Amino acid sequence: MAKPKEFLITESFEELKKLRKQHKDLNLAKRVLWLIYLKEKKFKTRVELCDYLDIVPKTEQRWSKRYRLGGIEELLNDKSKVRKSKLFSPEVHKALEDRLNLSENGFLGYWDAQQWVNENFDL
Repeated sequence: MAKPKEFLITESFEELKKLRKQHKDLNLAKRVLWLIYLKEKKFKTRVELCDYLDIVPKTEQRWSKRYRLGGIEELLNDKSKVRKSKLFSPEVHKALEDRLNLSENGFLGYWDAQQWVNENFDL
């Protein structure tokens, strides 16, 4: 297994502690705490740090990459990624939405909706 890339944490302890208190979101506060522990060198290995923070090493690698590429702003940027559906066009989505909002002729369940899409849109 490759050794994790080392990087310089540019924020001071005071800045990091202030940031941690500012964030009410536990996930964002945990990311700042991760930086604090890395800067303090509180744990011998990153695996121990991951265990302590209750995260998987892959998450720690992702956080590390985000911090190296964009700093604290990128690490704390928690915008969800909106992905377009690869299967359904906007027309199919709209038709499904319209059918779901009908009170008298709704779907009986997932399989009924799936069959309806298959019959009406040949998907």
